[in-house]
Amino acid sequence: MRSSVGMKSEINKRKTLLGYNRHEALTGILFALPWILGFLLFTAYPIGASLFYSFTNYNSFTITRIGFFNFANAFRDVFVADAFKNTLIFVFINVPISTVLGIALGMLLTRKTFGQKFYRTVFYLPAVVSVIASTFLWQWLFNENYGPINKFLGVFGVEGPGWLTDESWIKPALLVMCAWGVGSTVLLYLTAINNVPADQYEASEIDGAGKVKQFFKITLPNIAPIISFNVLMGLIGGFQYFLPAYIMTAGGPGRSATFLGQIIYVNAFQQNNMGYASAVSWLLMAIIFCFTLLYFKLSARFLNG
Repeated sequence: MRSSVGMKSEINKRKTLLGYNRHEALTGILFALPWILGFLLFTAYPIGASLFYSFTNYNSFTITRIGFFNFANAFRDVFVADAFKNTLIFVFINVPISTVLGIALGMLLTRKTFGQKFYRTVFYLPAVVSVIASTFLWQWLFNENYGPINKFLGVFGVEGPGWLTDESWIKPALLVMCAWGVGSTVLLYLTAINNVPADQYEASEIDGAGKVKQFFKITLPNIAPIISFNVLMGLIGGFQYFLPAYIMTAGGPGRSATFLGQIIYVNAFQQNNMGYASAVSWLLMAIIFCFTLLYFKLSARFLNG
């Protein structure tokens, strides 16, 4: 009799607990529902729709299925070829520069000096400035007629180049602008460097290691995960880069500053060729995916020694 009562009590307890868990789960779902709906409407649906449109001739009014024509056309498009070349050049120059500069500034800002907080703020400030505002600022700085950079060079008798009008100088100008906005990565490197165990430096000093050896044998291995993360984000962001170049020169002079992002934007929102823009978008996604996989394999070897 006692066992029967005990079993009934246990069953009632489980039913109560199960009901409580269901109530908790329902509450959690209701709280997450706005994000779920937002994700489905503004992320999942656009991704699926763009994949569908990439196989069509879609101009916001009519849809005609054309199979893989958009993709085949993208491989033959000289504008896409030039944009891909410019994007690769930009990524593989900008990422190493940003990485080395970020680490160097991070090391510099860890030193105890007067006004340390001020310097940290100054270096991080460009990261919070609007891209549009900073682009117009650099457009003024790079102006070959009245820009401060060329005027400064003129003081030393050096004739400043046409930063935004010469095909050989537009990419260096964009790289300088990107280097100016390296503050967000500097903050991560600064945090990582400050978290390196102090006892490792103390032990190395006892063994007679100098600052250079400490950097390569202690600092770099400890901040390697942060380096890997920043390089990956730089690769992904670099392949999507186009807005500053488009604002300053509309992709010129010639096609020297035309990037894949601009091809997508112009076809989608200026020429109303949504199907072709979707196809190029998926090609860009495939390129980023392949480079990301390759980077994961290479970084795994680096991190594992």
